[in-house]
Amino acid sequence: MRKRIFQIVLLLSMLSLFLNACSNHSHSNGSISQATFINQQLRVDGIRQPVYEIPLTFNEDYIGVLALLNRKFIYYNLVGDVYTLSSFDMTTGKSQWIGKIEPFFVSNDSSALLGDHLFFYVGTGTPDRQDTNLYDLNLKTLKLKKVLTEKLDQTLVYMKDLGDRAISYKGTLLNHVSTTFVDSYKPGAKKAKKLVSFQFDHTAKQGEFIYNIAAADKTFYVVLEKGIEQKRNYVLSQYDINGVLLNQYHMDQFSELFGDLGISTVKIMGNYVYATNFSSRSIIGKIVGDEIIPVVKCASGLELATDSVNDPTDYYLFEQRNTERFFLLDVHKGEWLEVPIPLDPVYKRFGYTVTDGQQHALIMMNDDSIHFKLFYLNVLDFLPQAKPVPLSLDRPIEIPSI
Repeated sequence: MRKRIFQIVLLLSMLSLFLNACSNHSHSNGSISQATFINQQLRVDGIRQPVYEIPLTFNEDYIGVLALLNRKFIYYNLVGDVYTLSSFDMTTGKSQWIGKIEPFFVSNDSSALLGDHLFFYVGTGTPDRQDTNLYDLNLKTLKLKKVLTEKLDQTLVYMKDLGDRAISYKGTLLNHVSTTFVDSYKPGAKKAKKLVSFQFDHTAKQGEFIYNIAAADKTFYVVLEKGIEQKRNYVLSQYDINGVLLNQYHMDQFSELFGDLGISTVKIMGNYVYATNFSSRSIIGKIVGDEIIPVVKCASGLELATDSVNDPTDYYLFEQRNTERFFLLDVHKGEWLEVPIPLDPVYKRFGYTVTDGQQHALIMMNDDSIHFKLFYLNVLDFLPQAKPVPLSLDRPIEIPSI
């Protein structure tokens, strides 16, 4: 839910030439110092599977999860313009307060894990005057510190880990020319290093524009668009860690299916690429030569689970928003699996899902109103009940709209 809000904010920021506009929402503050860990056992086809309900209350204790990391997760709340961070330990069932950031302006759930440090951006200030701040959270000591402050016109910053550094996608605007770029930050550095940069002249309607980034195998990828008000033409460009161009892949079929709204998310998964646009239309494609050919399509709501790591894995977890449907992409076997994971007979609609890169998932579900629950599980526990469907370049799998 919160991820979709921030994607909409980013779209509006792009289409209005990076105007800085976002609203804060007040939330009540709750105390969770003595939270109790609840262990539930669910039966699936006669087999008992562990699913854990996390005893936190949405809109009192938290409004979002920043990262799931080795049986702990970092979550945040927002009360007025005060953004607070806490950690929940699933082995002890206890929470620990980390710190606060104020005056809060905007953030998203994007972060990068480098060793024992989690890096993420938070914007502070007001719509008229704001700073974009990079924070370093030491996961061993739970100490939070600000390491960089920048002035940007693009309010949301997206991050990926890339070896020993974090890369970020950012944007500025000068007169009628927008500059979108990717930079890298090494822990301890005094500033980030720009790797690639592109400009678009909104008056002449010429140039190139970055829509999003991804990282895999010590390389990073940039989704480029040429011409905002003309027919969209997407290209996925691959660079080495120093910003040297390695490959370019045409996304012609993505451009045709996505229509006028730009790409809000991209992820590299072995030889497969996931992308979704701002209207929640999603495509999974396979890299074949210099093209990306769709193998899975969904007109609405198919979302890849959020994570803070880019380690390769055989399985990638997807959810269909506002349903209770889970899917796995097996990139090793080239298969698509719907995984039955019954959680609660009342809470049947996805809010969002966060993974740790090792098939553990933290899932927020809600009922037909505004009540939410958090569940923790290992998706592979339910894999024996899934039925694989081979992926085909000739006939992509169509996921019905919600």
